[in-house]
Amino acid sequence: MTDNTERINTEDRIRYVSTNKAKVMFFITVMILFLLRFIITLQIKFYGIEGYTVYIIPTLVYYALIFLAVIILFFCYKCFITTYDDKSITYTNHLLRKSRTVAVDEIRYALLDWRGIHLKRSSDENEPDALTIPFFRGGIVNAFDADRFFRMLIANENIRVNKTFKTLPGYTKKWKWVSIIYALLAICTLLASANYFYTVIVLFTASSNNLI
Repeated sequence: MTDNTERINTEDRIRYVSTNKAKVMFFITVMILFLLRFIITLQIKFYGIEGYTVYIIPTLVYYALIFLAVIILFFCYKCFITTYDDKSITYTNHLLRKSRTVAVDEIRYALLDWRGIHLKRSSDENEPDALTIPFFRGGIVNAFDADRFFRMLIANENIRVNKTFKTLPGYTKKWKWVSIIYALLAICTLLASANYFYTVIVLFTASSNNLI
């Protein structure tokens, strides 16, 4: 029990983080849209608007499925993690409940390219990876975690390390365009939410005046 606890405490991790702040803004606007749409559905139910109540259950199921898909899309990066110590490296996909482990002593070559970290059992670049740690999994790899792992690799005299980039993928200047796209999507979603907000106000006003 003590040995297992000590090993867990000495393990380092490579985690993933959200792509950028604009993506978080986009998620917030999507949640606002869902909230307004849910309020409209409740209003239809409570006000008993004729001709629409029959669609309440299908609408709720439909939006529940979309909501679940959105949550997975925005937060699936939390389901992927790499843990390692001086003996082994394990990449885990909690979403599919799968993991793969390679012993550090078996690694002879590490290739770091724009896709991720490729660990091989020989110096032959054409050999299949013993373990692959992707840089992108619903988010981007944590830069500090990746740097710590890279330093661990180059400190090992038995591992030849080849890094084909200067700036960690996901942190280059071109990724500013991704941030701009998410910002534009957030604005579009917010504009769409304005229509729903107007509908909420209209239904509330009509109910207060006994028009429905």
